[in-house]
Amino acid sequence: MTIEVGDDVAVREPGAEGGSRSRLGRFAGDESGAMVIFGLFLLVLMLMVGGMAVDFMNGERQRAAMQQTMDSSLLAAASLRRTLPPEEVVDDFWLRSGKADMLQSRGADVDLNGKSVWANAEAEVPTVFMHMLDVNTLKYAARGRAEESVGNVEISLVLDISGSMRFGDQIGKLRVAAKEFFTTILSGESASTTSINVVPYAGQVSVGPTLFSRFGGVRRNGDAGAPDDVRASCLDMTAADYANANPPASGRPQTAKFMNWTIDRPTMNWGWCPTDNSQILIAQNDLAKLNGFIDGIRLHDGTGTQTGVKYGLMLLNPAMRPHFQAMGGAEVPTQFRNRPLNWPTERNADVSKYLIVMTDGEITEQVRPRFTGWIDRDADDKDNEVYNGVKDPDLIDGTDYDIWNGQKIDPNLSIEKDKKGNDIPYRGTELQNQPSSNRTGDFTSRASNVQMFTDQCNLAKQNGIIVYTIAFNAGANAADQMRACASHPGYFFQVDGTQKQIRDAFQSIARSIRQLRLTQ
Repeated sequence: MTIEVGDDVAVREPGAEGGSRSRLGRFAGDESGAMVIFGLFLLVLMLMVGGMAVDFMNGERQRAAMQQTMDSSLLAAASLRRTLPPEEVVDDFWLRSGKADMLQSRGADVDLNGKSVWANAEAEVPTVFMHMLDVNTLKYAARGRAEESVGNVEISLVLDISGSMRFGDQIGKLRVAAKEFFTTILSGESASTTSINVVPYAGQVSVGPTLFSRFGGVRRNGDAGAPDDVRASCLDMTAADYANANPPASGRPQTAKFMNWTIDRPTMNWGWCPTDNSQILIAQNDLAKLNGFIDGIRLHDGTGTQTGVKYGLMLLNPAMRPHFQAMGGAEVPTQFRNRPLNWPTERNADVSKYLIVMTDGEITEQVRPRFTGWIDRDADDKDNEVYNGVKDPDLIDGTDYDIWNGQKIDPNLSIEKDKKGNDIPYRGTELQNQPSSNRTGDFTSRASNVQMFTDQCNLAKQNGIIVYTIAFNAGANAADQMRACASHPGYFFQVDGTQKQIRDAFQSIARSIRQLRLTQ
């Protein structure tokens, strides 16, 4: 039999061979049906597996997005440059991402040298295919912890020692609050890496004879041999000096010795420029030395807050490091000769710097005495004997002490009379009792000084320094000035004249520095 291509082998005339082929055909037909069912089963199975894969992929995409939000929020919250509490930073990130409902818990462990922030989150993702298997949602979790630490802390404490601080014994209350602040800050292991500068200011700031010389100051009186209540080292800086955070340029003249307001000798030393026994204290962590310094501060004339902030910021400026390194161990402890460290930045998170400014009054104008000729303060009735601290060879009293502005003072005088019986100013020029012709007027105006103050505050914040301010029993203008200077409204404290409030303000700042680590 010839079988042509295309013939149906299942259709043949009866016979043994034909019957066999018919049964084989039926078997083949039955096998084809089973394969169809099996194929359908496999198709359904593949669709289910594919659907599960789709659900899992969708869930994983959601989990990855949740973990990304987790990582971003923790890294931001742990940054030592942030100004908000870590928990608030975490909450804000999750809220902005639209996933606030996923955040289950968060917290932070914070101390003076760093912070660690943690959080947990959960999400339920609806299924598309797996609900056919009675699996309606998939649960995913994300958790994490981020840490950042800083090993070094630098603080400048700028304190008002103007004459008005004697009212209500505000200076006594300040001494108590400041010493408690030192105790809190220097407790624990962080004390070894924490340095504190103290900058007392009245009308001016005394930098002390060492820094005065290093700054190239032009001294106009022989302070080296003067008694403690006369010797002073203040520099008359220009407006340009307040436009930056750097040390003053060489050639700045010494601030004249004078008094513009009434002196209260039991609590005050004479002078617009604080005497050197109230000069700045640099980079200390010796509690006894800090406390002794605070106890020894004397009040002086004027309120030059802009100058206090200038020096407070300057002592945090890395540009001061060569001066620190050159000064003796009695002035800068050996372990802090490498300070000030570099400005705090995202790339330099091993240091944190704080500027704390306290005042009890509004910034005043800067006045100066004016002298145009030689002044006779001797008994021989000859003129041209003393001028700008220079002694004429004809001077007959070798014990007399010459003040920069032309006034000759005998440290041993018990009364304020010269040898002719004429009244002489107490250790210098007392502008209050002199005609206006003896004043320069405003050396710098009140408005200019406020602007200088503002500029210095802004420079501090721009360089990563956290600024706290305290208005201590001060008026509205002073409070406004200090509020604007602070890094954050919560970093400004307006307190009354009570011991409790000034203590509470300083303790709040100390705890913030130690516990919250709120930096910019």
